[in-house]
Amino acid sequence: ADYNSQKDTYDQRVRAMYMNGPSGYLAILLDAENFSDFISRADITKKVMEYDINLLKGMKEKQDKIEAARNKLTAENDQLVKLEQDAKGKKSEICSINSEKKSYYDKLERDQKSYEVAFAEQERASKQLEKEIQSILARSSSANRSSSRGAGSVTYSGDKGGILRVSDIGRMPQVTSYYGYRYHPVLHVNKLHTGVDIGVPTGTPVYAMADGVVIVAGYNGAYGNVVVISHGGDLTSLYGHNSQILVSAGQSVKKGQMISRSGNTGFSTGPHLHFEVDNGGQPIDPSPYLIIGQ
Repeated sequence: ADYNSQKDTYDQRVRAMYMNGPSGYLAILLDAENFSDFISRADITKKVMEYDINLLKGMKEKQDKIEAARNKLTAENDQLVKLEQDAKGKKSEICSINSEKKSYYDKLERDQKSYEVAFAEQERASKQLEKEIQSILARSSSANRSSSRGAGSVTYSGDKGGILRVSDIGRMPQVTSYYGYRYHPVLHVNKLHTGVDIGVPTGTPVYAMADGVVIVAGYNGAYGNVVVISHGGDLTSLYGHNSQILVSAGQSVKKGQMISRSGNTGFSTGPHLHFEVDNGGQPIDPSPYLIIGQ
């Protein structure tokens, strides 16, 4: 309000000077009738000039303050705009993170279901293979009992052969999962691991642990390319997840004979050999038979 009042006064002074013509202050002095009038006019003109100067100076100060206030408001407004943009960016970033988290959890849920399906398939295939082994062993036992010469019978001598060799790998192979119950990190259940898993590169030679007859040599959903050898009586050995099978069902093999090459087939998460020993149709700890040769 003070600035507007001063501006109105200043505008009136400018209009008055314009109405009086271009002579301005000088014209006032020259219109003096005598020296005394000149002195009087000079004094008045001086005061008017001082008033105009002070009025102009006051106007300039007010304009500077207004300009400073305007600049401050502009800077504050720019800061508010930046804060709003940052807030929008953070909101967008949070939305993106939440979307990624949802996608991750959705994937975990899908993976969980996939593992459950694979787990069920593994159980089914494993039981099917076990039934097949027991059926073959039962037929073999019946045939042996009815044969006077005992043709095809193989007696397990008790020898423990090496199923892998350091010379084939260049190092001592490592057991990555032992026989026994273990907690499944995805399915959240305790599950019997029926053998031992040995981490070896794909293509590593695998050898028969003892003399016997091959009763299974083919593909199984759970074990992939699998070889099962009967060593006489109720003892069998199983070699799973092979990349290549080198023997056939019904073939007699000797202890230390190469029967397959390891791999990553079937229900497997990486190259390894699954080695399992069953006695009477029940898996037993294969550690006593897990001999590594040179």
